[in-house]
Amino acid sequence: MKYGFLHTAAVSPALHVADCAYNTQQIIAAMRAQAVAGTKLLCLPEFTLTGYTCSDLFLQETLCRGAEDELHQILLKKYHLQMEMVSGYYVLGMTSLMDEDEGLERLAGALHEIDAKVAEDVSNGNKILKNPTSDEKYHSFIEKIYQKYPREMQIYQAEELPYKEVTLEEAVGNMSADTIYLYPPGIPMIVPGEIITKRLADNIEECLSLGLRVERVNSNEKILKIVYF
Repeated sequence: MKYGFLHTAAVSPALHVADCAYNTQQIIAAMRAQAVAGTKLLCLPEFTLTGYTCSDLFLQETLCRGAEDELHQILLKKYHLQMEMVSGYYVLGMTSLMDEDEGLERLAGALHEIDAKVAEDVSNGNKILKNPTSDEKYHSFIEKIYQKYPREMQIYQAEELPYKEVTLEEAVGNMSADTIYLYPPGIPMIVPGEIITKRLADNIEECLSLGLRVERVNSNEKILKIVYF
């Protein structure tokens, strides 16, 4: 800033429709060029990662996952924020007591900027992309995945009982003998003593189809443990 003015710029990079990797290279190149020119605030068109004319391609899982992966790269290049992991429909970031104020302020600034952009899109009547495989009554993928299931006994009681391995389909209606969870973040989808419902089985199927890591479930044969006595 000089004499109360901020050097800004607007750039519209040459894009390839649905080619997130190529578009990310164009965005980062524009950022670097403008940084050399002394630009402090750079404005890019919406949907620069994916290209604006993708239409029904936005319903394709490959494109959505590609956009998330490349957004992770932009956060790294632009804000110098290293996320722990990008998986499914979320990005996992971790902080600690050893982080400096500057890094935390940069993270807060990035989140505020992203929130402001989303709020602007909503106020302009733009639709926020949703997971097309999720039921409409759920507001997010996470809300759908993490639900409360019927409990038959306490965890320690179920863990002391015999178990057997069955397919995911066969497990429906039976009591879980294991803790099944997504990693990341490591939060249980179900714990021993709770009943495996059709909803849970469908959620596990969806997570596996998305390439997510579902611990305690054999991803190839879809085998898990149930209480058997």
